[in-house]
Amino acid sequence: MKRWAIARMREYEEGSIDSAFSQYAGVNFRQWTKPGFNWCFAHIATNNLTQFDADPDIYVLPDGAMDMSVGSIPAGVRNTLKTKAEAAGLIFTDVKLTWTVRQMLTYLSQQIQPDINIEAGDVRDVE
Repeated sequence: MKRWAIARMREYEEGSIDSAFSQYAGVNFRQWTKPGFNWCFAHIATNNLTQFDADPDIYVLPDGAMDMSVGSIPAGVRNTLKTKAEAAGLIFTDVKLTWTVRQMLTYLSQQIQPDINIEAGDVRDVE
């Protein structure tokens, strides 16, 4: 399954920095970062999303159709999303309940790299 996520960037070896996803087996991902920012925005594919549940450096965004409204995400899930995004340094206050999930993902991702097109490209499925 594929999802969007935010993850902390970690130093694994001196001078080698990658996202928290790089420490997990069975995960394919593409990620976007910016200099001086400790978090990335990522598109992930895995057969085991629960492996990230206990990792405080990874937040997998809730699943939903790209055209569904942000307001249709249950309030508790939406509040967790807001809290996690803001803890990662992203601005969530401008997100409107009337926005689509696509608009929200674009808004969040473009805070990391303004030229991200979340519709372009894909991440390889995990077999």
